Parts: sequence; C-alpha cells; structure tokens
Amino acid sequence: MPKSPNLIKVRENGLDWLFNVHWDWCERVETKGVPKWYANELIEVLMTKVEAEAEGPRSSKILGSDESQLGFRTRRGKEERSAARARALEKLKGYLDKPCRMDWTDVPSIAAQVALRVREPKLIFQGKSDTCAPNMILINLAKRSPEKYVGLVMDLVTTGKSRLENLELQMPGPVINGAEECQRCGMPAADYAVLGSIGRPSVLPILGCFSPMDTDRFYKGTEPEQIVELLVKLGYTSITKYNAQNWKLDPRFEDPGEYKRCLTALADATLSANRFVILMTSVNFADYFKKAYIEETVQKDKLPRKAGFSLGGERLTKIDSVKESSPGHAVLLDKFSYDETLKVVTLKIYTYSASIRRQIDLEAFKYYLRGYIVATLT
Repeated sequence: MPKSPNLIKVRENGLDWLFNVHWDWCERVETKGVPKWYANELIEVLMTKVEAEAEGPRSSKILGSDESQLGFRTRRGKEERSAARARALEKLKGYLDKPCRMDWTDVPSIAAQVALRVREPKLIFQGKSDTCAPNMILINLAKRSPEKYVGLVMDLVTTGKSRLENLELQMPGPVINGAEECQRCGMPAADYAVLGSIGRPSVLPILGCFSPMDTDRFYKGTEPEQIVELLVKLGYTSITKYNAQNWKLDPRFEDPGEYKRCLTALADATLSANRFVILMTSVNFADYFKKAYIEETVQKDKLPRKAGFSLGGERLTKIDSVKESSPGHAVLLDKFSYDETLKVVTLKIYTYSASIRRQIDLEAFKYYLRGYIVATLT
C-alpha cells in the first residue's frame, strides 16, 4: 500500500501539522476521490494520537490527598475519552467498503472528515446554513459519545437512514443530490449529510413562514421549540429553557437580581459533566469572537486592535454595532463564570469550527444574551 508524504509528515511532526497545513481535510466542500487506503491510514494516525493522549504527561510532584484525587479523576477522564475515540475510529474503518448514498461524494472521503471530527468535534461546521443549534448538538454528541456520532453519520451516508434514540433520520432528495446546495452553504460534506437531513420540516416542527408542504427546503433549527424537540428525541431530560427576547435587551435584565439568577444558573449548569448548555446570543457576539480567534491564531505577531475584542487581556465591552435587530445565534457553552467584584464574565464557547475562551464586561454581556437551554443526558 502506498504511503502518503502528508501522513508520514503527520507521524513525524504530530497532529498539529495536519490541522495547520493540511486544513483542506477539515473544510473540504466538494469531497470526492479520497482513496480508501488514505482514509484508512488517516484513521490509523488518529488512533495512534488519541491513544497517546490518554497517557499524557505524568507529574512527579508529590500531591496532597485532594490534589492527588483530582489528578486521578482528570487522568481517568482523559483515558475514558481517548478509549471512546479509539473505539469510534475502529468502528469507522468498518464503513470504508460500503456504498455511498450520495453519488457526488464517496465513503472514504466522508470517513476522512468524520475521523477528524472524532478527534476534534469542534470541526463540525454549519457553513452558511441556519442550523447552528443542531450543529452544537452534533458537536456535543461527538465529544461525549463519539461511537454514536460515527454511527449516526455513516449509517446515514451509506444507507440513507439513521437512528439515534428516538431521532430517526432519512436522507432527503435534496441531500442525496445536494452537491450544489452543499457548496452554496459552504459546509463540509460529512456535516451537510447530517445537518442537511435534520434541517427539514419532516424532522423539526414547522414554524413561522414554513409550509408543511415545503418538505424540501433546508431551513433553520434555531428556535427554542425546535431545539427542545431535538433534545427530547435524542434522550435528553430535565430540559430548562430560559427565553430572553430575540431582538433586543431582555427587560427582565434591568432587575439586577434576575440578571444574577440567570448568570448563576449558567455557572452551575457548566459545572455538571452530564449537562449540555446551549447559549442563545446575538449574531454579533459570535461573529466578534470568531474574528478575534482568527486574528490570534493566524496573525499572532500582527494583531490589529479592534474595539470590543478581548485581546491581550482586554475585555469585550458593549460596542456601537450591537443593534437591537441583531438575530439570534446558538453556541455551545462549555465553561462559564462571573465575578461581581471585577465585573467580568469568563466563558468558553464552541462556534464556527472553533473553541474560544474570552472575558466580557459583566454589564455588556446582557446586551448579547438572548437566552439559554440546559438539558441533562443520563
């Protein structure tokens, strides 16, 4: 079997090289023609990496009982996560010889993208579609249950049907013949196959201007009712929904006590390992975070100063371009805390194929916040 110079270079220089230099694997839209041997070799490389990550650096420092216990739990968590990813990658290899339901792509090409998403779930990308909430749910699935994620995507790609808990997906005609729509939306094919199948009236409730007869339209799944429906189908329980106003500052936040209760609920929710938190924000909020992230990662030595960005220790503050008409956007909230003395909110979110950690002015945050949904997966 031939060996790819790129994959040999990955083995020599580590996985970072793959993401920094060979990024087209992550964002390829017209995906077709990846050889089976390449996909298999890529999966093997990723299996080697996730198994190595389970071990991680071991500290020789003698810890106290509390610190030692914390270190043990952290190491055990890494081992369990890496073992789950390795099983998911092994499962993925079993799909390489199967036919593809979509004639404009092929299974090895899709499998290469899925393998990368098992290792880096944040790569799952909605493109220009309005499927931000299903996107975040899919990222969370890949993070917590990578084997289920692989089965959901690859069963759909190879058979046209897939089931997870009570969520039944059937690939619609527009996705089967979706080369143009996939390219127009700017979505990687692996993500388009699932999000393009979820984002149809046959799966999500009909809302707003969408007609029940409009079954072929690829539409958004960002309304709270749609999100809750999807979470229930996937087996989430104890769903708490806090609906802020979609188009302007929630008047309830004028009450300091109510705003603090909201912040406390978010902080408590992110402390639980089995809870899933979707933060509803203004589009401006996520856009500015993404731009700041790009500037930090791509232009590390030449960071132009942008008003409102949290760069170099600065905090994001209320800026003029945050308008009341800014529509909503769903992001996955991973970590959240606030400090009333320093008047700052610190959070880590997943959005637009990036995980981003930032500090935001405590008062400014209310202008970006539209609501949240917290669900428990037992």
